[in-house]
Amino acid sequence: MSDGDLREVLRLRAGVTVEVDAHDVVTLQGPAGLLSLGRLPPGLRALIDRLAQAGGTARELVEVHRRAGAGEKPTEAIALVQGLARAGRLCRSLEHRGAVLLVAHAPDASRGQWATAPEPGAVLQLSRFAWIHREGELLLLESPLATARVELHDGRVTALLHELARPTAVAALVARSLLPPELAGAVLGMLLVGGLVGRVPSSGTAPEDAEPGSGLWDPVELAAHHRTRHETPGEAPLGKTLPFVDRFDPTPVIAPPRGLERVELPRPELAALARRDPPLATVMETRRSQRRQGDVPIDLDALGELLFRTLRVRAVLPPTDGTAQGRSDRPYPSAGACYPLEAYVAVDRCRGLPAGLWHYHPQHHALYRVDAPAEPVQALLHDAMHASGADETPQLLLVLSARFGRTAWVYGRLAHRLVLQEVGVVMQSVYLAANAMGLCACAIGRGSSSRFARITGLDPRVEASVGEIMLGSAPDSPT
Repeated sequence: MSDGDLREVLRLRAGVTVEVDAHDVVTLQGPAGLLSLGRLPPGLRALIDRLAQAGGTARELVEVHRRAGAGEKPTEAIALVQGLARAGRLCRSLEHRGAVLLVAHAPDASRGQWATAPEPGAVLQLSRFAWIHREGELLLLESPLATARVELHDGRVTALLHELARPTAVAALVARSLLPPELAGAVLGMLLVGGLVGRVPSSGTAPEDAEPGSGLWDPVELAAHHRTRHETPGEAPLGKTLPFVDRFDPTPVIAPPRGLERVELPRPELAALARRDPPLATVMETRRSQRRQGDVPIDLDALGELLFRTLRVRAVLPPTDGTAQGRSDRPYPSAGACYPLEAYVAVDRCRGLPAGLWHYHPQHHALYRVDAPAEPVQALLHDAMHASGADETPQLLLVLSARFGRTAWVYGRLAHRLVLQEVGVVMQSVYLAANAMGLCACAIGRGSSSRFARITGLDPRVEASVGEIMLGSAPDSPT
């Protein structure tokens, strides 16, 4: 294989285009928005044109700049290329005879040589945090611990990843690979520099498993945390981006009732509650998770007051500028006033309300009976009892579900994180209101979204349970 067969090519990433205005100001347009480069001298302008078209190796790019930029310093070209990499506009591809094997996106994609085969005796293993997924028509390999995201363009590279599932010496990996030895070594070098593959010491335990910082993390949890807390250079920014405004209709502000039988709930007088309630400092300081409930069950008036205090709709608001999705105002905060949460009450014992599953309509301030058999509803209550360590089933179980589309339509991939934050806010609100009312509350750390979906008949991709909290009367309630 000649030296020209295998090349590490630097070029602008797919989707990035070069625009030049009437004043010769060069701007890059792409998924991450505009990046102005200003007015460039001839050598740097030629360099940008080459990166936007065929790209080139580091040596070829230096030569392009030298030929077109008489008098320009090589350090200027190096600084431009490194800046484009840090901004996520540049990628590095490994190519063999013009065919792309893989493409690496990384802030340091412009630095050094990546495709250097590790020594034959080195033992490598794929990071347990690495995951492969489809994005558009591309197959991507990435990890929250890696510096690079890698596009997989050759099935032989993907097959090599299978061999990396267990600690294996480089010599054995190269021998087993479907790629020619030189290519297999180059691919391993790229993956090693990008942080998707790691060296395994003589102990046999990868550093990411031996250190508590990464060893305590579940791969899925860390990936979700990373994708919603770290902005990737060159990618679309996080936030209120309205990514689906041209693809899907917005989800309605208020969900329809999930049943026909309706029970009106009393509306307490807020001024009377303000006079009667203990001080907030007292309520917060005395808040506890209480698993033991009273012999005399909670009644419908207390349930209605609790729901009114914490979950009702105070007003339906018009859409803001730039979004057609309506909003609402409720007692607790919600990102973008999206309010994706719905509330269901699984009833075992409640004076004035039959047992079963009830959907709370926050605008009507009413409960609607969900058409569900008694046995699976009881199973929900038993699940809560076992999860909490209580001695008996709770009088009530408040189940919070989320219509994910409400938040995803506005915030994209931030939606699940924002929904879970909202669940925490609602749980604390319920805790405090229950404590002020002299009721018992105990949040549950786990629940079954699949069981909830079977009971309600809801598509869990559209609406799924995301939190549960047990409610009931206090043990010393009067008879």
